[in-house]
Amino acid sequence: YAAPWAMRRAEDKCENCGVEKERLKTRGHPRTNLDVHHIVPLKGSERYFSPYNLPWNLIVLCHDCHVELHASMKIKVEVQIGRISQGVLL
Repeated sequence: YAAPWAMRRAEDKCENCGVEKERLKTRGHPRTNLDVHHIVPLKGSERYFSPYNLPWNLIVLCHDCHVELHASMKIKVEVQIGRISQGVLL
């Protein structure tokens, strides 16, 4: 899995805003404030064997940047669906 490689490449910092890695106090397995995001999303049951599950398709983001990215992706999808339903092709 390429996530540890992506973290080393990012030097334990968010590749968007530069915030540094911090350990979070959680129950169970240890977590940090950094997430590894797939630029091209993985789909299906064989996602771990996908050619997109490689370092070039990963970006390290802090939790806030990761949430903001997914929120912006959702807005774009909703706008596209609205345009299609109005008969406007993208």
